[in-house]
Formats: sequence, structure tokens, C-alpha cells
Amino acid sequence: WTIGQGVKLDEDNVNLINQLAGDRIILDKNFINSKSRVPQDIVDKVALQKWNNAVNIASQTLGENNPANYIYASMVYQLGPKGAGEFKDTLKQIKKGTAEGYRQAAKEVAKSDWNKQTPVRVKAIQRMLVDLASFQNKGK
Repeated sequence: WTIGQGVKLDEDNVNLINQLAGDRIILDKNFINSKSRVPQDIVDKVALQKWNNAVNIASQTLGENNPANYIYASMVYQLGPKGAGEFKDTLKQIKKGTAEGYRQAAKEVAKSDWNKQTPVRVKAIQRMLVDLASFQNKGK
């Protein structure tokens, strides 16, 4: 289940929603909305906090100035830190920081179950990786 902007209803996000919403909404442990739809302002706040967290994780994982931080942050945003962390071969290729590494990472994500579940998002990640590979080649 998601509530918009890729905000998955997991335990952490449900707790955050309840904290931000106060009396306006209560989600129980089964992620059932017992009062009303999640208000858009709450969705926006959760999405922003989730994005900021993903950016921090990407910077910690790849290094603060890594050109692939946005790409990995996008993966963390959608999959969560644990889910993105399962892409060990992809991450290994990204960490190489080479054109070939980025191209190989694009191939790795294409082979995943994630690609079967959300192919449009994975294609966007692949395009960014290939673009980064092209950029790396131009710098040589």
C-alpha cells in the first residue's frame, strides 16, 4: 500500500503519519485508516522527510560528492534502506565510479524483481545510470 508520492505504508511511515497528523487521522498497526484519507499535507511532509533520509543514506553509502547520489537516493526512497541495500552488485558497480560500472549497474537493476513490479521507475534509474556513464566517458 502507498498513500501517494511513493510513500509506502510501512510501520515507520505509519508512526510518522500518526505523529504529524495529531487527531486528524489514526492508522492502526494493520495500516487501516480508521478516520479518513491521509491528508495531502501529511503525505507531503512524510514524502519530504523520506526523501531527505534517502539523500542522507546515499551520501553516507557513496560519499558526499558522488555523482550517483541522486540515483541511489531514488532507489532508497522507493525501496527503503533495506530494500536498496539488497542491490549489492548494483551498489558495487556504482561505487566503482566508472562508465562501465554505471552501465553494469543499469543491467543489474533490469534483472531484478523490482523491475517487474515498477518497470517505469526502474527504466528511469537505468536511464540516469547510462547518462552518468556517458558523462563519465566525455570527461576522459
